[in-house]
Amino acid sequence: MDKEIIEKLIIGFNLQLTQFELEETKLELLRDQFVKDYSIENIEKLTKETYCTGIDKTTFCYRIEHELKDLGDMRGAFANKFGLYYGKEGYDIEKKYRITPKFGDDPDSAMNEIKKQIIDLLTAAENDNKQDIRNNKLSHIFKSKILGTYFPNKYLNIYSEEHLNFFLNKIGLSVVPKADILEKQEMLINWMKKQPNTNGWSLLTLEKFLYTQIGKPKKIKYDPKIPTGSILSSNDIKNKFDVSSKGNIRKSKSKNLIVIITDHTKPSYSDKWYGNVIHYTLTKQNKILVDAIENDMSIYLCEIFEKDKYIFHGKVELIQEPFQKEQIDFNGMLQKVLVFPLKIIDNKGSLDKNILESYELNKKISTKKISNDTLKMKINSTTKENVEYRTVSSNVYIRNQDIAEYTKRRAKGVCQLCGQQAPFNDKNGNPYLECHHIIWLSKGGSDSIDNTVALCPNCHKKMHIIADEKDVKFLQEKISKK
Repeated sequence: MDKEIIEKLIIGFNLQLTQFELEETKLELLRDQFVKDYSIENIEKLTKETYCTGIDKTTFCYRIEHELKDLGDMRGAFANKFGLYYGKEGYDIEKKYRITPKFGDDPDSAMNEIKKQIIDLLTAAENDNKQDIRNNKLSHIFKSKILGTYFPNKYLNIYSEEHLNFFLNKIGLSVVPKADILEKQEMLINWMKKQPNTNGWSLLTLEKFLYTQIGKPKKIKYDPKIPTGSILSSNDIKNKFDVSSKGNIRKSKSKNLIVIITDHTKPSYSDKWYGNVIHYTLTKQNKILVDAIENDMSIYLCEIFEKDKYIFHGKVELIQEPFQKEQIDFNGMLQKVLVFPLKIIDNKGSLDKNILESYELNKKISTKKISNDTLKMKINSTTKENVEYRTVSSNVYIRNQDIAEYTKRRAKGVCQLCGQQAPFNDKNGNPYLECHHIIWLSKGGSDSIDNTVALCPNCHKKMHIIADEKDVKFLQEKISKK
């Protein structure tokens, strides 16, 4: 927008100020009452019962989020933004106090630390100490809401970096690449002070102007045009998404997205799968992932079973509160981890069944190397968890039932590998044998009487688990003589 258009928008907006001022007066009364109720002296007296959301509508967190929603809405973010809350978490349906990992694991200790951080934040803001504000441990969105509530003439109630960038661009201000949210807010405030027709505007008035006259950024999402299930190299991911070629969480500023990797090729914490929902596991809070969720950035998921072969699962979204749990690490130690439940948005079975089966087989082999004590610890740490399951894609081979029936009759009730009689008869009184393709259909074998044998259940299982080449040759020779 050029300066002339901006000036016309300001003049038109000022004609409606009487209406906005009435709304602002009501909001100011609510804000003023909250600040009086929660002076620094009263913040020091807060307990987890009077602080936490999830208890009732009189707590500090409930009031700042819901009662003051029109001063800046943060209701879309999850409750862990407060550092401590009361409620359910993940598959633990018991309502109890939940703590963001950076505040420890004891609710009372966490409450004391959070109170200290709130008071330190207010002190830093009072002294205009921007560095202490930046270093404060409170979540970005909660920190911003407190600043805008207690210092309405210093800080804007605009928490989204995407929105700040949009407004700055629209009014013609260039942003230094490394500028943070505080600096961007300050740029908007200084711009307002320099405009000829904004005398008397409060920061609430500025916010109202920006959102009603400039508008919100349109959600134009980058489309990589990659079919789910595609196999990508690390270089493909780098070039397609404009991200780094290293790390399991890779951010693209140019495309406003991140790519996360669940990597089965390295010893790490286990990501659990429940259909198309992955419980993405980290050892600590990851700022890139948290910022992506809070700022509604696109998040793409890739999975790797073999070196430099990334299976593209498409876009994912957070579907519930991140939660903390204990998990055995690759050194056999019980550690606390943070779990992000992410759902694949558009996935119709992009994981090949054969890849998963091969991975499970390798996992089974590696499990045999684990000590009994470590196995028990791993089992005990997962007893309350739901059973994992995956949505996979696979080719379904339509077997010729005539060939299967002929193959069984040809065997005359005797397993063609071990030479023993069928272990039992089926309901119709026929010897129970199973038709097996000597060269598997999935490996290019034909569905013909020259490639099929009748085996007892034990031998059939043996051929799929061990697949001994000697047994394959034995069966081929046996059939060739028929």
